Amino acid sequence: MGNVNIKTAEQIADEQWAKWPDRIAAKRYEHEVKGTIFQHSDGNMYGVATDRQSQGLVTGAAVQAQRATSTSWRKRWKTAQGFVELSAEDILAMGDAIDEHVQAAFDRESDLISKWEQGTITE
Repeated sequence: MGNVNIKTAEQIADEQWAKWPDRIAAKRYEHEVKGTIFQHSDGNMYGVATDRQSQGLVTGAAVQAQRATSTSWRKRWKTAQGFVELSAEDILAMGDAIDEHVQAAFDRESDLISKWEQGTITE
């Protein structure tokens, strides 16, 4: 018979405690990529993807929007409500909304990690 590795309740608790940063990061990522909304210049709110690929596409579109020299510059963008035409102003508003959404997720992760480091996180 081989050796049996029996862990104490304290060892199990320590192992679970050590997993908190990974659990917090996973929750942050889950929130980060769940999508957000932005207000279009037509007054409507549109849902947009916030996964990493979408963040990159929006960044590229925002760079183009900043360089747009014509007020007629437009892009068609797929939203949760279907395709919508976006002006340079709309692209930048969408980019701002995505940036704020993603930053809020990282800010929350940072706060929770700080609480974990201080030993004050309980759930």
